[in-house]
Amino acid sequence: MAASCGDSSTDDGPTEPAGGPCATEGEQQSCYSGPAATIDLGVCRSGIQLCSGGTWGVCEGQVLPTEELCDEIDNDCNGLIDDGCPCDAGATQSCYSGPASSAGIGQCVLGSQSCVDDLWGPCDGDVLPSEETCDGVDNDCNGVSDEGCDCVDGLTQPCYSGAQGTDGVGLCHAGTQSCADGQWSSGCTGEVTPSSESCNNQDDDCDGSTDENGVCCTPSCVAHDACGGDGCGGSCGTCSGERWCWSGYCVWDHGNNGSETCNTICAWGVSSCVGTSSHSCSTLGVGGIDCYCW
Repeated sequence: MAASCGDSSTDDGPTEPAGGPCATEGEQQSCYSGPAATIDLGVCRSGIQLCSGGTWGVCEGQVLPTEELCDEIDNDCNGLIDDGCPCDAGATQSCYSGPASSAGIGQCVLGSQSCVDDLWGPCDGDVLPSEETCDGVDNDCNGVSDEGCDCVDGLTQPCYSGAQGTDGVGLCHAGTQSCADGQWSSGCTGEVTPSSESCNNQDDDCDGSTDENGVCCTPSCVAHDACGGDGCGGSCGTCSGERWCWSGYCVWDHGNNGSETCNTICAWGVSSCVGTSSHSCSTLGVGGIDCYCW
């Protein structure tokens, strides 16, 4: 039989007393009638109470502190193993000051203690449960890694917010997201998504075609009183007043059908218009000339 030593923990602790009122039949809650500071230390564990008939039942399954036994276990749940127990000078033994059920799980490992002056010293080197972080390790030593985490800190993944089917087409390509605090970043670093097509010998809108829809067309408009189309789907302008568009120019029609008025301005075979900046004379028939001036 293991020897006993040290003082047992006998202080009253928090508890949910049996017989207390409860609202929902079958509801359960954790309970512990030992000192609050001893919960989940050494062998100590909380239990479960069930609601039945409007009252809480007894606390089932709890493990409370007991007198320290020299059995390499923290029986009194004070965080020390075999404290106050005699030993042979120079002897060592494994030890663990956290919850016994977590030893050897996840990051939790046993430590060792040495016998000094015929008593066991502190437990050195044991690793206890800690708050879970998103690092690929079972920090709280419950057998599950990174619960509640979307990702492991430091990892990256490809991302793309452009239209489906455009990734990898033309200039478009995916970027990367990084994981921090267990969450993927909201932005996508380095991605290129479709943009308006421009004349650059590149597929800007990522549809598989380069410089389409006339983006490289050079508009063609005359320098003076221009009108009509520009040859690229645009407009060179419109004519005001009684002028009308002829061959890309806004013109006045001085005479027509070989009238007397036209013949006084434009003579047959003579390429001049009186008092104008430019002109054109077209033959409508024998003896007929139409003159356009602007």
